[in-house]
Amino acid sequence: MNSSRIFVDEGQEALDRNLSNLCRSVRWGHELLNRARTSNFEATHVQPLHPNKDRYWALRLKTPQHLQDGLGLAPEVLVVVVPGEVQARDLSAAFQVIQHDTKQRLDPDLIVVASDWQNLESRLEQIPAARERCIAWQFENQTGPTDRDATGLSQVLGARLATHDIFDERDPVRGRHVIGRRDEIRALTRQVIEGKSVGLFGLRKVGKTTLIRKVTDDLDPHSIDTTPLENQINNNHSRALVFFTDTQDITEMSLERVLALLCRKLCRRLSLEGISVSAPQHPSMKNFERILDKALGTTNLPLCLVIDEYDYLYEPVPIRGLSILLRLLRAKAQETRRLALVIAGRDPGLFQAPKLEGMPNPVMGWFQETWIGPFDKDSANEALKKLGRRVGLDVGPETLNTAFEWTRGHPMLHRQFGSALWHLLRKGRRTIERPATDAHLEEAKRVFREKEAARVICQEISALLSERYQDAFDLLSYLAENSPDMASQFFDWHGGYEGESSLILRRFGLVSGTQQEPEIPQLLRWYLKSRRA
Repeated sequence: MNSSRIFVDEGQEALDRNLSNLCRSVRWGHELLNRARTSNFEATHVQPLHPNKDRYWALRLKTPQHLQDGLGLAPEVLVVVVPGEVQARDLSAAFQVIQHDTKQRLDPDLIVVASDWQNLESRLEQIPAARERCIAWQFENQTGPTDRDATGLSQVLGARLATHDIFDERDPVRGRHVIGRRDEIRALTRQVIEGKSVGLFGLRKVGKTTLIRKVTDDLDPHSIDTTPLENQINNNHSRALVFFTDTQDITEMSLERVLALLCRKLCRRLSLEGISVSAPQHPSMKNFERILDKALGTTNLPLCLVIDEYDYLYEPVPIRGLSILLRLLRAKAQETRRLALVIAGRDPGLFQAPKLEGMPNPVMGWFQETWIGPFDKDSANEALKKLGRRVGLDVGPETLNTAFEWTRGHPMLHRQFGSALWHLLRKGRRTIERPATDAHLEEAKRVFREKEAARVICQEISALLSERYQDAFDLLSYLAENSPDMASQFFDWHGGYEGESSLILRRFGLVSGTQQEPEIPQLLRWYLKSRRA
């Protein structure tokens, strides 16, 4: 990627010069800036979008506070100025600008595409990456229609943000969109800086990766992307060097493939420090140790190695040689006290086995175990209200209570409840009115139950518990399918409220409350009952 895509604050003089260049090179450039000013947007940076192309621009605008509050927008919005037909490469360049916004001021889920291409919205619909994140800002050309009804950028955003279902986002949330988890973020940050190793466990889609990414993005902005950039070498404000790996990136699970991924991530991140290390063609444990030693020997910063979805390393059986890799990492961590290993997965099965590959398990007693459960009610309410503002929904108090009863704060389920509201009240309706949600809760619950993503989560919970924790699954089924008056008796049958089965359910956030009045997500209660019907 060319360094021209990285915004550099060069002062007011440079900003004025670049704005003048934009207006000279784009026939409707003056009109664009006037429309932005009409809505009290203020230009903060502008640079060419592509090298050697002075008619394509990336323009950052400061968002007025009332729109930050009213629409849930970030402090700045990115506008991509493209005369003529928009191409996928233009949007790719725009995504890179957002990705390298290390101060996280840009809205990560929004790109405004300004163009004079006729039927701009239809063109964006043809580019898959644009469908959920890009909003068309149509300008006049010689043959196409004008957008005279949207004279200001605020009208464009108010009318068109609601057309995108931001609730139905399946990827980890980044930057300013992270909600809650303040205690967990502080704890994990401290553990990484101190060189501690941590295991994060919890249900799928409960927010483990979001939590890790929040911490690693803050500690090491360069970990957001490992593509070397001219402007970033020797311009490091990181407090740690982070190497983020996801085992789902490995197509064929073997020790060699794992080492290849680790070596590749290490070498790419070190290149941003100006440290030249070549990833070996045929990685071995010795090559990996050499690269790791170089990383530890050439910087005084803590190193953080993240292995996300670690379950794939040992299910259905551990990959051959896994114990050797873990012993090496433990030895380096204990020797230097600057290597933090953060592992995330569904449960600590690997950490509880006394032996691994016939040898004493090197990870027993090493990791600090942390369980990541659902949102508390305040964070769940904040998420629903914030995203609701973004799509023009007036989320009322009854909606907040009902959503929490049905999801108990599971982040993905909570978003899916919001998505059900969006489908009912906003889908296909391009208006600036904000419909109230409280009057539509019965319909919303029906749509929520029918959503595939919600059903898949219920299926995964059932499969995990029935395969690994049968007694806990039986307890959950009894609690879900029978009268609450019998709850205390069911707990007693399964070891009591403080017993192992109850503890498993409470760690996963599937049961809360008390032994006499346990609380279970209504969706899961409905799902388990419907399975037996």
